[in-house]
Amino acid sequence: MSNNENNEELNAKEEAIEELGELLGIDQRDASLIYADANDPNKQGKSLEEFDVVDGKYRDDKQKQIAQAKELEELLGIHSMNPYKTLCKEIFAENIESMSVSEMTALAMEVGVPPQQNSTQLKKQLIDSFEMYARRHNVNVPSQAKPIIDENSPNYKKTVRLFKDI
Repeated sequence: MSNNENNEELNAKEEAIEELGELLGIDQRDASLIYADANDPNKQGKSLEEFDVVDGKYRDDKQKQIAQAKELEELLGIHSMNPYKTLCKEIFAENIESMSVSEMTALAMEVGVPPQQNSTQLKKQLIDSFEMYARRHNVNVPSQAKPIIDENSPNYKKTVRLFKDI
């Protein structure tokens, strides 16, 4: 690279930093840091989809339980015995979301719920009706108890001792 090309590149960079500072209303030092980050090839190309979000919920376990419930209901033939076609609330909620208004109306008439003009109200009434059916028939889908504290945690023994004292 010649000196002329280096000077032109530096001038272009300084102009870009100055313009960035003016646009954002910040001083040149902060603008140069932002410019450096924006032009760093190691920091480019990251989108929000690449970041993992941790919220403490075990979604994989929930999906696995739902899949197991579906398989069990299929083996037991719940679809033919039950007007709701399932005994699991999550599966019923999924089914309701995928139904058209006419399908929900037909289900409502089959289970004795007065059909509504509003699909939101109809969904709510069907879910309420399903919950009453589940309570009436004492339907419970048990799940295994999961420990709150990981046994591999370094503070496990101290925590267990603390709870035994209480």
